[in-house]
Amino acid sequence: YAKRSFKLSNATLQQKSITSNGYIELPGNLGKSKLGDLPEWWDRCRLLNTTFSEQGGKWYVSFTVECQPEDYYRYHPKRQRAVGVDVGIHKMAALSNGELVKLDRRRLKHLQNRVDQLQKKLGVYRVKALKVIVNRCSKCSEKSINGMNDIRKLCHACYGEFRKKPGRNNKGVKLQHSINNARSKMIAIRENGAHQLTASLVKRFEIVVIEDLKIKNMTASAKGTEEKQGAMVKQKSGLNREFLNVSPYRIRSQLKY
Repeated sequence: YAKRSFKLSNATLQQKSITSNGYIELPGNLGKSKLGDLPEWWDRCRLLNTTFSEQGGKWYVSFTVECQPEDYYRYHPKRQRAVGVDVGIHKMAALSNGELVKLDRRRLKHLQNRVDQLQKKLGVYRVKALKVIVNRCSKCSEKSINGMNDIRKLCHACYGEFRKKPGRNNKGVKLQHSINNARSKMIAIRENGAHQLTASLVKRFEIVVIEDLKIKNMTASAKGTEEKQGAMVKQKSGLNREFLNVSPYRIRSQLKY
């Protein structure tokens, strides 16, 4: 389930193939596809290459262009001097001027619940498929193979049959595809929230100050070790998930960019 992508040079896909009304004419006999809004300086830049990439069953296109600095780097004269940003859990961000920025958590929670349900169905399906393979083999049927934790006990032939790439109409493939789609939507919601927040900040303020958070330490598991078991592991896991939904690292990297 790796991402698929390919790149075309400006010799294969020329700039004139991307029209001002928001369409891209694909090479060969592939027709044309609708694009988003092009920047106003598009006609003044030079197209270098075009990359098509697939994520969650959808295809995206990105352009590498060469443009003049005055077209890309804009100074906003009405920007305020400075602002402080506090990234949180209940609110995506709280600004020092009193503004609060929200994140679409209901949509994220709905998608997470869907992922959990689909993963449970996928687990049940894979266990059933495992039992079918075990029952067909005289060697493996004598072993105590009851679940996914026991797949290493399979003989070489059965293990290869279980791990081989299934057909397109396989139920497991469809379930995994649905899980990938839901996760892609969650990623898109997080990235969209981070992009909108950071774009708004740099357009409105000269200086943006944020906390130097140790995200890896803050979101570490509370399981502990065998000698010293952790406490409230499930609650800490849920807290970590809510915090990572805010995408604190993405916000910081986008501000730097």
